[in-house]
Amino acid sequence: AFATELQRHIGPNTDVPAGDIGFTGREAGIFFGTAKNLRNEWSGLITGKSPDWGGSWVRPEATGYGLVYYVSEMIQYVEGKDEASAYSGKKVAVSGSGQVAQCAALKVMELGGVVLSLSDSKGTMLAKDTSKGFTKEMIEKVYEIKT
Repeated sequence: AFATELQRHIGPNTDVPAGDIGFTGREAGIFFGTAKNLRNEWSGLITGKSPDWGGSWVRPEATGYGLVYYVSEMIQYVEGKDEASAYSGKKVAVSGSGQVAQCAALKVMELGGVVLSLSDSKGTMLAKDTSKGFTKEMIEKVYEIKT
């Protein structure tokens, strides 16, 4: 019933909703299938669906990476740095610890930044060593715990 009504108000030229907590690729696929059958068309109606339904193979990383690249552009603009050094030595606090936050944290680290924190509704994790921050292995452990 939800998909039946909502599909009338969204679409590629109006609004393309994305999943969130409790709304996984499975739910996106069900929603997309319902709307596809009602509309008799295959359009960009919702993000987060599996590649089998026209979703992106890099969807899990896309939002977190996009955030990091956007902030990189802001750093470059404010500090006059080039892209290669925008995050170099920067200490970063990440709000969240879900998929977007984890991917963002890993990308910041890859670009030379130091991630000092992750958080969720239950609390905040702080890196013990603020000069080194979290490691890739620590972020992977967060993923393991949260899935």
